[in-house]
Amino acid sequence: RQLEETVELSEFYISKNDCEKIKELDSTFHSCVYSQSGSRMLEKVLSELHRSIGLYRKRSLENPGRIEKSVREHREILEAIKSKDAQKADELTALHVSAALKNLLGVINGG
Repeated sequence: RQLEETVELSEFYISKNDCEKIKELDSTFHSCVYSQSGSRMLEKVLSELHRSIGLYRKRSLENPGRIEKSVREHREILEAIKSKDAQKADELTALHVSAALKNLLGVINGG
């Protein structure tokens, strides 16, 4: 339920154009997914990675349109999880990570 609330709040704050709150909720979404993975080791590794690239992630989300796209991707992942479609959730997560990485590399390389 926390995952769903996080996505709903993110969508609400997009309508309010509150980027700082959405960035906080983005971290909450990822933390929820990590904790629901069922693997304490995976949760620990991903959480640490998430923290290490925090500054770049925040800058990445400041790219025009990226924050809205990220929230849409979170919604799609959530819907796949709710429908218990693990394969679709996995595919959507891979696409989300790929889009985030591409955007992040653009930020790091100054583009």
